[in-house]
Amino acid sequence: MKVSHGPVHGVSPVTFLQMVEQDQTTCTVSVSHRGQVGRLHFKKGVLMDAETRDLSGTDAAYAIINWRDPDLMVVPDEDPRPRRIERPLMAIILDVYRMVDEAGRNGTVAMKTENVEPIFGRHHDLEDPKMNTLPSLLDDFKDEVPEFVSTDIVSIESGLSISGSSADPEFDASVASACSAEVVKANRRTLELLGLGAHSTEDILISSAKVYLLIRMLGPEYYHVLAVNRKGNLGLARAIMKKHQPRLLRAISELD
Repeated sequence: MKVSHGPVHGVSPVTFLQMVEQDQTTCTVSVSHRGQVGRLHFKKGVLMDAETRDLSGTDAAYAIINWRDPDLMVVPDEDPRPRRIERPLMAIILDVYRMVDEAGRNGTVAMKTENVEPIFGRHHDLEDPKMNTLPSLLDDFKDEVPEFVSTDIVSIESGLSISGSSADPEFDASVASACSAEVVKANRRTLELLGLGAHSTEDILISSAKVYLLIRMLGPEYYHVLAVNRKGNLGLARAIMKKHQPRLLRAISELD
């Protein structure tokens, strides 16, 4: 998908911003959310500046990327702008996911400025049982992951997926689940022999010619496995998995 001027459909905001960066596009991305409007200014794929009604520069970028399910519009950026944002786009995105992760523990998002609306300040979906099923959570999860291929919640003992989602019919997620279960078991045996604690692993990376497999532990009985295209950003994928972990654990506990 090539970046072009006009409204943006069928792709998540984070994924689209990555596309602007990768395509080295010069443009302004206008972002609308709940009556608010923000603008992200790119020059040859580099995020140069950002602005909302009350914020500018890096603070505005944090606020805009923190908005959930906004509308995007790409327009030409005809006026050269001085660079007011020195932090790379990916670093800002990862900062936002870290803040969201902290919000899951503390109840609020500690943004860089008090004027930023904490869209993720409360996890409303945790309060709604209808939104707390594993399929619903995994649907939300996959929409946030750039270059998404497949994801599953897997029983370590059986190697069977208890819930999953895939975007590539040619990728055999059931085989990936079963094989990764053996990897998890072998990893536990190795750690135990080394005296490091069989359950001390947070995540495991498997790299292949076509995809990356990220495995994140969800307690002693289950794990979360994610397959992303080789073009995907591993740091971002890992941050998104970590962000969704508390909700997945809660949904799994309700199955018992």
